[in-house]
Amino acid sequence: MKHKITLIKKIFQLAMFLILISGINTVHSQSSITDAGVQMHETTAGMECRFLIVVEDTSNVQQLEVKLGSSAGDYSLVNAVFDFDVTGGLPAGYSYQRYGNAITLVTGTLTEQSTWLGSVRIKNNSGQWSDAYDFIAN
Repeated sequence: MKHKITLIKKIFQLAMFLILISGINTVHSQSSITDAGVQMHETTAGMECRFLIVVEDTSNVQQLEVKLGSSAGDYSLVNAVFDFDVTGGLPAGYSYQRYGNAITLVTGTLTEQSTWLGSVRIKNNSGQWSDAYDFIAN
């Protein structure tokens, strides 16, 4: 009887350890943005807007959200969500390219501003959004 209780305790401890380890892996699976910004390129149609995003790990990215405005808290110039690694079916003037962990998103043409305020987030495969990576560009 004593051996059965000891065996049950050991099985319980092993099960708790496995649950703990699986929880640790889930917590650390959130990918993060290591760098982000926007580049404006003058074209005949206006200023082409290109978001440049670098993520730590691409294996757990489902979507990318990009926002751009000309004043704090106002992201009325660009507010778009891109499905990760989907290059087709985008609105006119938009494009998606990825090279390793670096992603370039073109979001059409805009009127030139003196300052650009942007924000980028990524959604992981569990549907959770990362913290925003905010930036200012001139």
